[in-house]
Amino acid sequence: QYCASGSQDRTVVVRRLDTLRPSAVLAGHRRAVWDAVFFGSDKKKLASSSSDKTIKIWSIKSGTCLFTLDGHEATVLAVRAVGRQLVSAAADGVLKIWTPETRSCDCTVAADSVDDASKIWALAIREEDPFLLLAADADGRLETFVDATRDDDLEAKVQRDHVIAQEQTLRDALK
Repeated sequence: QYCASGSQDRTVVVRRLDTLRPSAVLAGHRRAVWDAVFFGSDKKKLASSSSDKTIKIWSIKSGTCLFTLDGHEATVLAVRAVGRQLVSAAADGVLKIWTPETRSCDCTVAADSVDDASKIWALAIREEDPFLLLAADADGRLETFVDATRDDDLEAKVQRDHVIAQEQTLRDALK
């Protein structure tokens, strides 16, 4: 078991929970590191967010940077793991959803409540059903994001069932 902390010295320190002694120092960001989170089924990878506007993906075993996710236009203040994906929040109020396996940004969303003077400082995630993402800004406001995938899938199923029923009615009428 490990914990990780980011630092103004541009590093991430990974520590063993039982001793709190450093087991690795991850260096590679060009500016301060704001957040770090373990992810993956075995928690052997770490994502770190930085003032250099990037998210770096690290191997805990080797202590090396595997790759960098670019795409934010402001300091990346927070990063969280959600299943096989990562959610990042930047100082300009932009949230991004990433799939590290493909090194791609799947979605970009601007938080509605965030104005020019307010940054998203924290992210909280509830992975249970229904999935919920909370983004907190400097003024203490919360922006709530709910996964609408299930609702969209249900609506698509209802539409497909309706089309099938209409086709069956038409076939029955033509017999």
